[in-house]
Amino acid sequence: VTVFVLVLSVGYIGQFLARVSQIVQSLRHLEAQTVQAKRDAMLFMKKRSVPKELQFKVLRYIEHVYETDAVTALDEKVMNILSESLKNQLALAVTGHVLRQFPLFETAEDSLLTALCQVVRTERAGVGDVVVTEEQAAHEMFWVVRGEAAVLRRSRQVGGLRTGDWF
Repeated sequence: VTVFVLVLSVGYIGQFLARVSQIVQSLRHLEAQTVQAKRDAMLFMKKRSVPKELQFKVLRYIEHVYETDAVTALDEKVMNILSESLKNQLALAVTGHVLRQFPLFETAEDSLLTALCQVVRTERAGVGDVVVTEEQAAHEMFWVVRGEAAVLRRSRQVGGLRTGDWF
């Protein structure tokens, strides 16, 4: 019995180490993609004599996109191989919790949220980006899923939004 438990334990440890290795490899791949995207952007911008300040903003934005992608977006490679039912369930699990933060949707049925999840989209913004402008007609709602946003009136900051806020 002791030998059986020992062999079983070694098997579980081996499985665990294999999974850790896969995760590390996946993280390295993501880091390599980020580095490649930044390298490509730098070459593009240098060939076109883009000002240094703008180059820095672009590189920061690329980092931001790769850092937040896992939090805010549904991976199209994964979504394309799933059945419609699984796509809906995954969209509800990933996006539905964001929608439930809004008082109108906190007690909504899953069927309504599933329908909403089909039409919502992720919009990223970097430092200094304008999401909406004052007196612009509103046709959509925004949730701050990650980060902060400044609220400006006549070029003066009059407030701020943080993760979980909506407007």
